[in-house]
Amino acid sequence: MKLVLSQDRFVPISKDAFDKITKARDCLIQLVVIEEKFDFVIENLAALEMAVLESAKLCKTTSIGTVEFQVNKSDINRHVANLVALGRVFIEQSLVHLNKLNVLAGRALFDLAGAREL
Repeated sequence: MKLVLSQDRFVPISKDAFDKITKARDCLIQLVVIEEKFDFVIENLAALEMAVLESAKLCKTTSIGTVEFQVNKSDINRHVANLVALGRVFIEQSLVHLNKLNVLAGRALFDLAGAREL
């Protein structure tokens, strides 16, 4: 290791500084996970909006009794169901990650559970 990495490239830090860096990294990881889950919700919302837009286009040119319109209606229903499910999962899993953040911080930074009850 000494030959490959050369100890001159390492910056000596105290145990306290290392612990703070580790805690900050762990907090960032929790926040990134929450953001990634929120991205899934937003992507599904965009897909729902596209399906609704397609439905509006079909209304201009096609009767609502056609198979194409019924397929589009089913597509909208699927997107709504996905959005509701993803929203619920996002909130439930965000509670877990926010609790981890609160533990890492040593105090209550966020009270999402309390906000849900309002």
